[in-house]
Amino acid sequence: MTYEQTMAALAAAERSERRTVRKRAWFAGVVMLVLLATELALAFAVSDLLAAAEAQVEVSAWHRTAYYVLYGGYYAGMLLLPAAAVALVFRQKPLLSREFRRPVAPLEGALLVVFGVAFCILANYLTNYWLMFVQQFGIEPFQGDYHNARGWLPLVLNLVAYAALPALVEEFLFRGWLLSALQPCGEGRAILLSALLFGLAHGNLTQLPFALLLGLLFGYVYLNTGRLWIGMVIHFLNNALSVLLDYATLYWTENTVAVVQMATFAVLVLLGAAAGLLLTAHPKTASLVRPLEERRGALTSRRRGRILWGNPAVLLALAVYTVLMLIGEVLR
Repeated sequence: MTYEQTMAALAAAERSERRTVRKRAWFAGVVMLVLLATELALAFAVSDLLAAAEAQVEVSAWHRTAYYVLYGGYYAGMLLLPAAAVALVFRQKPLLSREFRRPVAPLEGALLVVFGVAFCILANYLTNYWLMFVQQFGIEPFQGDYHNARGWLPLVLNLVAYAALPALVEEFLFRGWLLSALQPCGEGRAILLSALLFGLAHGNLTQLPFALLLGLLFGYVYLNTGRLWIGMVIHFLNNALSVLLDYATLYWTENTVAVVQMATFAVLVLLGAAAGLLLTAHPKTASLVRPLEERRGALTSRRRGRILWGNPAVLLALAVYTVLMLIGEVLR
């Protein structure tokens, strides 16, 4: 190959990669904007129906189940249908390609899950300092309503609606679709942007740092393994702990729940530390916790970064979600 042919091939490779990075950035930004538009539209269309069903939760087991089915369908549809529609337009497939998926033995997966749960607990304690800071400005922590009641049915419904469903839907959307699409922009940037979007999508200032930290963890695990189920399990267990502790207040005193929570968290953190040591010490599993390394391509890392962070749809999505979150805090 002559020098001119080599330079032409390099220029063609640069153009191709530039188009790919630009297209993936547009996809991520447009998905979040369409997601927001869909959420606002459904809020007007379905809010009265949801409110009416919610008001009847305590009437009977059937009414309780009907509300959770309605809520689950609304929640899953609100997140997945807009993403699927945009993906069809951009011809963007979900999940990483096979070349990024590595075999994960059950024991390796279990160690990652235990480590991930411990990380979630530590992140929760760290964000308590953020909560104390924002409370000085009159911003109170977001309090979800689990509609708890004694019995197995309320507990099972809450675990499905507030632990299992978010773990499946949110991981598929933010990691399976968005992070996978952004991977050609650079692993670090892909994880950071998907985590930022994940945090902002929660819609309140008090949850933002915690969701951001969890988004970084889930993205890191997903890119290192190519296996979405690991993040889903960690996500589920994190949410399930919250549901179970809230449910425990129906049977135990506040002090008892606090003691059980501290003991449980301490045990899980110790187990997570042991799991982390095992993962990093063993040669076979060390690659699961490797440092991020951006793959070489025709474009330099800096140029990929400029294309991603300068994309109009990405900038608009970040700005709109941030502004609406701040407005929501003022009006709440």
